[in-house]
Amino acid sequence: MSYEKIARMPEYQKVVESLDAFRRALEDAGSSMLDDFASITLFAAGSAAYRDMCPECKDPHAVYAPHEVLPDGQKGVQCGYLCRRGHRWSCAWARRA
Repeated sequence: MSYEKIARMPEYQKVVESLDAFRRALEDAGSSMLDDFASITLFAAGSAAYRDMCPECKDPHAVYAPHEVLPDGQKGVQCGYLCRRGHRWSCAWARRA
């Protein structure tokens, strides 16, 4: 499989650099999640469309990806969030492609 056209995109290079930094951070922390790196990465890519702002902090520059995305049984999803200050919230979304 070749991703030559995509590899020319600067956004792709940024993604690769970010993924490598994340992998190294997991490794440095001695995380047992390192074995699940591919699954975590796939989840992060799929959940990016459901990012949300913390309703407690109300900082428009701090947008968080969900740590949990569950089907709601009605063509939507229920997402769980945690901000860097420790606030937790959930939000329902229509399913996005």
